[in-house]
Amino acid sequence: TTDLANNAVTSAKIGAGEVATTNLAANAVTSAKITDATIATADVADGAITGAKLAIGALDGSAFADGAINGSKLTDGTVTNAKMTADTLTAASIAANAIGTSELASTAVTAAKMAASSVVGGSAGTIQDLSITANDLAAGAVTSAKLANLSVTTSALVDDAVTNAKMADDAIGSAEIIAGSIASSDIGSNAISLSSQIADGTVAEADLATAVQTKLNSVGAVVTETVVGTSANGTGAGETRTVACNDADGNHDDIAIGGGIRPTSATAGVTFATDLESVQGSPYYVSPVGWTGTGNMGYKLWMKTASGTFSYTPYAICVVV
Repeated sequence: TTDLANNAVTSAKIGAGEVATTNLAANAVTSAKITDATIATADVADGAITGAKLAIGALDGSAFADGAINGSKLTDGTVTNAKMTADTLTAASIAANAIGTSELASTAVTAAKMAASSVVGGSAGTIQDLSITANDLAAGAVTSAKLANLSVTTSALVDDAVTNAKMADDAIGSAEIIAGSIASSDIGSNAISLSSQIADGTVAEADLATAVQTKLNSVGAVVTETVVGTSANGTGAGETRTVACNDADGNHDDIAIGGGIRPTSATAGVTFATDLESVQGSPYYVSPVGWTGTGNMGYKLWMKTASGTFSYTPYAICVVV
């Protein structure tokens, strides 16, 4: 080399393939000395390509082997949504608690996405107050235990929903019954057993049994008769007199409704204010004592008179039946 002048060896003086690695000085091969597209993967040392060596947008998916890029190869914040293909992220790729409300699209969380018992109510729960509507409730989800006391109002009941089985005994009073709504079919047999349960003057002929109507119509109206007993003289002592109804038809069903005493017309000068001290009476069965179906009803009188020549006559007033 001492015989060669500087720059004496030109390219034309060097045979093809004669320059070896050992003939090259350090950093002698510059970018200008390298033919475009001649550097292969084998020519690049591991770790030799840094971020600064990459042009923006130079790498696409085909440039990477599967699994070649891990977290350590990426600068924080460099992978944006635009860099990921659809359905790229799996559950394993997402850190625990990384997804907040802002990451969720509207209606993205369906029932299938929620774990059992994960949604709770109450003041510290996850359900917004007044947010549950009828459409959110499954059929049969609202049980008796879910209802607050006195929360079911009339407007919540559909027509005919309250059956007899739903009502407690003695729950219906007069105030709960609409005037004029009780029909004959609603009244049990023999349910009305006292005259006090019937308003005065409300029983018409049409309300009477046929047999009673026949009996009344046979005489044209309710008929009373006065039955006169045996006359007696004033004795000055208390005594009892009885007067039985006539019961002309022999059915033992005439009814005694009153009675009393009156002076005998043949007795002159009788003054009851002076001669009659007291009189009391009541209906009763003349004979036998107590009704057996054979005796007649009558009127019993108890009286006390002054002694004297005057006489009086007991009488009974009876309804002919």
